[in-house]
Amino acid sequence: MNLTQLLGRTWVLEGEELIGLYRLDGGRCILLDSGQRHERQALAAALEQAGLTPVGVLSSHIHIDHSINNRWLQDTYGCRVAAPAGEVHLCRGVNALRQYQSCYSPGTVAREYGDMACPVDCPVPEQADAFSFCGVDFSILHTPGHSLDHISVLTPDGVCYTGDGVFCGPGLRSKLPYALDLKGMLDSTRRLEQVRCGAYLVPHRGTGPGTALADAARATRALMLERAEGIRALVTRPMTWGELMQAVSTHFALRSSDPILAVRIERNCRLFTHFLLDLGALALTARDGLGYLAPGPRSQSLAQLYEEGLP
Repeated sequence: MNLTQLLGRTWVLEGEELIGLYRLDGGRCILLDSGQRHERQALAAALEQAGLTPVGVLSSHIHIDHSINNRWLQDTYGCRVAAPAGEVHLCRGVNALRQYQSCYSPGTVAREYGDMACPVDCPVPEQADAFSFCGVDFSILHTPGHSLDHISVLTPDGVCYTGDGVFCGPGLRSKLPYALDLKGMLDSTRRLEQVRCGAYLVPHRGTGPGTALADAARATRALMLERAEGIRALVTRPMTWGELMQAVSTHFALRSSDPILAVRIERNCRLFTHFLLDLGALALTARDGLGYLAPGPRSQSLAQLYEEGLP
């Protein structure tokens, strides 16, 4: 992993994802999220090469690609772990993790996600706009939607670490991105669009001047609406869930032979259909004990329906 300076004490570790890093005096640092499980040794080597010891990890949200190394950092370096208060319950144990991954069996969750179980030392209060952690005062932007209590973080240098609040670069090519609450995520992109910062850091995957964050927020909103429109267009008649998934897999070229990934794709698609149902772009019917998704009563574009739903 390369270690590159963004602004002041805020740096970025360049792995499969970008990990934020805030340097403290005495060779100490705070990590913003903790990266992928298979990159642990690369992360440890990069820190050692830079002469840095992590004393804390501040998580934007509790997802496998952002928090799975938290317990390892605790055990290896004695790191303190901070995470959004609204998501602390998710990492209390394997059974709690099933609330995040209810589409999988208990054994699968234990095997694939069990390393995410980790005690949180410092919950970030749900209403807080400032948070002191390991002696550093961070500003907190509450950006829920991608996850239940997702946060973005402003470092004292004016770098906005967005977590998965927005995407850029390769992230904007995602075929079916995850959003627990798609409307909530769209609302949060509007919040991030207004942020004034010196630079931004997006884990998936890019950095840029603060003036370009608004473009990333708008591009993320456009991506999510485009993918939702793509699913909506496939529902030309009442369809069972299996029929819709076959159509979605073909349309987006998602024909995975990996059962873990296939179930994840199905979960992501369901979340898009929830958004479409709430907007009236799809309708739910039933016949002979089976649920069917059908064209909804509202024919306007999703962008228009979403705008009309704004307070």
